[in-house]
Amino acid sequence: SAPTVSASTMNIQVTVPGTKQAGGAMESDVNYYEVYASTTTGFTPAAASQIGTIPVGPAMVAAFQIPTTGSASTQTWYVKIIAVDKGGLKSTASNQATSNPGLIDTTKNGNGS
Repeated sequence: SAPTVSASTMNIQVTVPGTKQAGGAMESDVNYYEVYASTTTGFTPAAASQIGTIPVGPAMVAAFQIPTTGSASTQTWYVKIIAVDKGGLKSTASNQATSNPGLIDTTKNGNGS
């Protein structure tokens, strides 16, 4: 299934659901998930767009830093995951999820400013 993504300043947090696109649990031999991100909708995951991995475990969530130069830091980011089993076999890419991380932290401090 598509990952769940959220954004903070210059970061994308990715949560892996651990389920298949068609429903049901992933196979028990899944070892980790490759995480890919791009500012192009409908992108095909490739080595250049891989931003990290998330190991299989009780909390399959990780935060990844996005590039800080150019307009890429304020654009919409699209995220896909690929499951990799213990033998190195890869699943097809998930559907994409969308995130809009910001370059500047817009959280207000305690005095309202």
